[in-house]
Amino acid sequence: MKDWLAVEAEKLGIRHFWLQWLTGSEFACIYHYMWVLRHVELMEYRRSRHKWLYAVPYLFYYVLLRKLRIRYGIHLGPGDAGRGFHLVHLGFFRSYGITKFGENCTVLPLTLFGKRIPGTADKWQITTGDNCYFGTGCTVLAPCRIGNNVTVAAGAVVTLSEIPDNAIVAGVPAKIVKYKEK
Repeated sequence: MKDWLAVEAEKLGIRHFWLQWLTGSEFACIYHYMWVLRHVELMEYRRSRHKWLYAVPYLFYYVLLRKLRIRYGIHLGPGDAGRGFHLVHLGFFRSYGITKFGENCTVLPLTLFGKRIPGTADKWQITTGDNCYFGTGCTVLAPCRIGNNVTVAAGAVVTLSEIPDNAIVAGVPAKIVKYKEK
């Protein structure tokens, strides 16, 4: 967990968290959310091994996470984000429990990961590979599997069920525009 938080702090430029948080840095707010999220994940893991021992710390971090979701507009659930997940700015972001992000994914504000059909309850209906980039205002609708090194352009509405590796996707509805050079 400490390694993951160190990578996220480096990407956000967090050197002195408390000083940045007290002065109102948006990057400190994002890091605060990710710090609490990672602690909820850790407490879930520890609770799976020692049922009652970690119940109170888990409840504390979970309630704090719920409050921060509303305050910051970030709806990212425990276990959804891989190592090096990077939110660039504060703003509307929703993917709670429906998306499983790979490592080093970058997401800009006003992004939505949602369902085409309401009422389906499968967890992680959208999976992304490593090193994916999601532009401002894009929407990805489940079910969808996104490969490694995929770029989703700003404002795109992805309704494809599968996007191959190294693709650039744009448009409404989204189409594969081109493939990146390797």
